[in-house]
Formats: sequence, structure tokens, C-alpha cells
Amino acid sequence: MRIRRRSALSTARAPFLKIVFRIFCAISLLTLCLRPLAAEALENVFPALPASLPLARVNVGAAAFDAEVARSSQQQAHGLMGRAELGAGRAMLFPFDTRQRTAFWMKDCRMPLDIVFYRDLRVTRIVANAPPCAVDPCPVYRSLDWVDGALEISGGEAARLGLRVGDAVVIAPQHGPFVPARSRPPEPGDVSGAFGSGFEHPSPLTDPAQ
Repeated sequence: MRIRRRSALSTARAPFLKIVFRIFCAISLLTLCLRPLAAEALENVFPALPASLPLARVNVGAAAFDAEVARSSQQQAHGLMGRAELGAGRAMLFPFDTRQRTAFWMKDCRMPLDIVFYRDLRVTRIVANAPPCAVDPCPVYRSLDWVDGALEISGGEAARLGLRVGDAVVIAPQHGPFVPARSRPPEPGDVSGAFGSGFEHPSPLTDPAQ
């Protein structure tokens, strides 16, 4: 039987390899611990983008907007919640499947907005500079009349662009199958929910009109 003897080099290398192994384990453990913190930090710096929505070109009077179309109830409920800014020439369109009296609120919205209500492709009401609201109860901004939809734009844009009640509204799809909803005559007793940023079917629908 032959006994294999360790060389002096192998014996000298063993403590060094143990140190390298321990450093590797420490770095791996630290990486695992810091990964959630790093992910959270990245989310704060680069917040998740909203789900892609179809786009429409919306003209109100002489002004033109590239509008994201919030068609589903979930999309309309979320609205522009959490957005820090909208940008000039950008908007969000809320087309309704049926003509209705509706209300918006600014729950968890981070910027002031103008809300442009329309019916039969004419502006019926403009709510100017609706401020953000972080704490309940939040004010409710009503259409006051039966409408076919609403357009949210950056606060102050309606005044800056000279938008007025009675302005013509033209909606043309850019991407996706968006087609403006066909309206029906109003029926007595019809009441809609509240849409916009932070939709929670709020009870303030019975409050006085804003």
C-alpha cells in the first residue's frame, strides 16, 4: 500500500482556500439580504409603468391630445392614480358604454387635473384644476348632466388652451380597437359610479355637486 503524502504547497494553500470560501459565503449571504432592499429602491426610482392602453387622438376645439383610453371598469377605476405628471398634449379618455351622469374624485392622484365632460361630441362641463386628495373624504366632481364620457388633462391646460363648453370633440383611434360608445337616451333613476384616480365606489355620490 502506498501512502500519498501532502506536499508542502498543498498544506500551505489550505488556510487560504478556507478564507476565500468564507468570503464567498459572506458575500452571497449579504447579496440575498440586500436584494429586497435594492428592488424596493429601484421601484421608488423607476416606478412600474401602467399597463399598456389603446391610444386615441382627441381634438377638443382647436386643441389636440394623445389620450390613453380607459375602457374597462378596472381601467377607469384606476385612472391616473399614482402618476406624478401627465405632460402637455397628453390625456386619459373615459368613454362610457351608456350615457350616464357620473362623478370623478382625486383619491391618491399626485397632480391636479382638468376634467372635460362631453355629450354628443360637445363639451358640456369643464372642472378646472381638481386638486390631488390623499385623505378621505375626497371631494367629488360631477358631470351634472348626462354624458358620453370624460377627458382628463393636466391641471390648467383647459384654460391655457382656451377650451370652452360647447367645443366640438373629435375622437380618432391610433392603436387598438377603440370605437366611441354609442349612447342611449337617459332613463329615470340611472346613477353611475365614481370614476377617476382611486375609485372605490365612494358614498359621496349623494353629496352636493362640486
